[in-house]
Amino acid sequence: MLDDAPRCLPRHGFEGEYDFDSLVDRNPFLFRVYTPKPASPSISYDPKIFCIAPKFDAKFTSPPSAVESLSPIGPLTEIVTCEEVARHLDWTTRSTSSFISTSFSFAWAIWEALRRYKSGVKHDVEIAVIDAASLKGRAVTAMQILRKATIDERPHHYWRSCHFSQESQSVVVYGYIPLTSVMASIPLLSILEKMPSYFLRSGIPSNPSVTEMSLINRVAWDPSNKKYTYRQFCEAMTDRYFEQSTEMRLKESIVGSIRLAVAFLNPWFHKTAADDIDRAVHKTVELASLIAAWPDPQDPAEMQDVLNGMVSLLAEEVREKHQVSLLGEVVVLAGVIDEIECVVSSLEDRIEQHEAAAGNPVVETRLDDEFPEALSSLPPSTPFSALLPPSPESSCQEIESFTSDSSSSSTSRSMIAETMSVAITGFLFGTFLTLCVVSSQRRTLLMHLT
Repeated sequence: MLDDAPRCLPRHGFEGEYDFDSLVDRNPFLFRVYTPKPASPSISYDPKIFCIAPKFDAKFTSPPSAVESLSPIGPLTEIVTCEEVARHLDWTTRSTSSFISTSFSFAWAIWEALRRYKSGVKHDVEIAVIDAASLKGRAVTAMQILRKATIDERPHHYWRSCHFSQESQSVVVYGYIPLTSVMASIPLLSILEKMPSYFLRSGIPSNPSVTEMSLINRVAWDPSNKKYTYRQFCEAMTDRYFEQSTEMRLKESIVGSIRLAVAFLNPWFHKTAADDIDRAVHKTVELASLIAAWPDPQDPAEMQDVLNGMVSLLAEEVREKHQVSLLGEVVVLAGVIDEIECVVSSLEDRIEQHEAAAGNPVVETRLDDEFPEALSSLPPSTPFSALLPPSPESSCQEIESFTSDSSSSSTSRSMIAETMSVAITGFLFGTFLTLCVVSSQRRTLLMHLT
């Protein structure tokens, strides 16, 4: 399994390998430190863009343009000059740059994000995790370009640019970073909560109700010290790692690395574990392996197997929890339908009772017409013919009239009942279709209800 594991870069520098395409095979993640722009109703960005180089920012806003047209016209190593990269790395001229800064190093991203947090006014710093392979053809290491410059082509701050690019394992991306390349973007404070113990001060207990400042104070270095370099940070954190016992180092290499990897990839890990558990496990193990190897690249060969097993168990738990949550949603929807059915059934009973109650008075009224009270109190002058029973013909006519009226009334009530039945059935069917459309798990809902 060791041969299949990604062989990570050292804590700082490239060790002589500067080609981006070659490094991606062993280091599949890029990290970008940034502060999200506040939403503005007057500016609309292309939804396919995660971030765009300053030079092209105005071109692809209000309204968004076709971002696919923003691509390099050839291999970056041939068309990009040392002067362009050096100008990008200089913060005083970065506003006209065609590039976006990223890094292969997760540790440098944490160190830089915390430095910006302490030195800047804005504290909503985030770290984006990017799929490096998806940027092939539009990304290069800064050292790839800087190293090819001749002495005459080197700007006056050339060595400063080389030092920064080498130390931070800098990668520059031409034009823009598509949203599809970004796996996750996590606030800095959420990352600090999950860092391995050798990045944190000892003797300060973890508190779930900690404030922002208490989180910052837990880190084992002083981010406000401007003279504290990234190289010094790497050496100090490595020393803290080796000061721990063998058992603690093993724990941090496994548990601490997985915890930080999942924190970097959240919520991508949870979503992908439910949809494609193999991919979720593979990418998380890759990142956890890089984190585990950062303080000590000489970890035992069995480490990769242990990481893979632990992440697989975690992904299974996440998937089962997701399925239970979906089942609960389906049960709730089924309960709503059951309640609707009860209401409709109650309405149908009331309609039947109303029809039965409405039918009796009609018959009684007809009987009263057949035997009027006038028969018991006729005046003395009433002719004898008025006391005689009606003739058969007239009786038949009255019976036919009564039957016709009763049939008409019954037909009218039947039509009303059928109309209401159709309306109720349509309501039920429409409700069911709506629930099926709204539910994210239509097949599960249908199987549950059938």
